Amino acid sequence: MFGLPVGASAALVGPNGAGKTTLLALAAGLLRTTEGTIRVLGTAPATARERIAFVAQENPLIPQLSVADPCGWGAS
Repeated sequence: MFGLPVGASAALVGPNGAGKTTLLALAAGLLRTTEGTIRVLGTAPATARERIAFVAQENPLIPQLSVADPCGWGAS
């Protein structure tokens, strides 16, 4: 079991193939579990989708943007 208290931060560390990206994709609702359950903000990931953000390293949303560009969107 893996859980984080409200307001906590965590780092996912491990070798390639350990499941870090899979865990994040499951939490973002991009993948479905084949066993067990996952909860994000107390509900299923698909239900929490409006309250979370996930940007995959391999698939940037808009490759022409810098890292700073989307960061500024939230400040507006």
